[in-house]
Amino acid sequence: MCRYLQLTDKILGQILPTTQNISKFIQSQKQQYNKKKMGPRHILLLDGTHVPRQTPEDSQQRTEAYSGKKEKTHTHNTLSIANKNGIILHTTNSYMGSKHDFKIFQEELPSIKKLIRALSGTNNNNNMKLYADLGFLGMRDKLADTIQTIQADKKPKGGTLTKKQQLQNARINKQRAVIERAFAHLKNHDKITDPYDDTIQKFRIEFGIITGLANLHIMWKDMKYRYRQGKLPPSWHEYFK
Repeated sequence: MCRYLQLTDKILGQILPTTQNISKFIQSQKQQYNKKKMGPRHILLLDGTHVPRQTPEDSQQRTEAYSGKKEKTHTHNTLSIANKNGIILHTTNSYMGSKHDFKIFQEELPSIKKLIRALSGTNNNNNMKLYADLGFLGMRDKLADTIQTIQADKKPKGGTLTKKQQLQNARINKQRAVIERAFAHLKNHDKITDPYDDTIQKFRIEFGIITGLANLHIMWKDMKYRYRQGKLPPSWHEYFK
């Protein structure tokens, strides 16, 4: 039975629009992106998600896995990048829940830059924007040579934001809501809502498959519309050409 499950994971990992498959396809199309307008690729959104896991027996692992005030449970933490349509383009490696989003971002910076550069090709990086929350303060300096970063203004200690800053923050949060909806599709899966009881290596594989299913769910809505128009795309690859 275990061998059959492993084979199923392997097959799904090859045919679904997982972040690994999307990343490979984007790399193969990099030269074509130089010649066309980028549409939803102009806007990317970065955020982290905590997935519950079984409480470790080892006391040190319990401390490392505890996510703190935000989730108040033991988790795996993974960063994801989505486009404006809510399709998840990239997920980082998964880490213990106590690891802060920005620390994960720093460790995963090379792979994040690789994705952004593949999407932008030789275009001016000012044409692209990456939205993130205040958990990624300091991100702007790390990506200054790669992409324009957009973050809300932080309320000063003991002070208030101006009306202009409040309106700007509202616009930024509206854009960020897209990736929150994408995560909502992920969190509907049993493997996400139920505490995970396998190794972190196995979790990375299954998390990748679940992102593929979530992406397919978003694409399926457009596929149904195209089908009614007699324009059904032959595969998910069409969404990145």
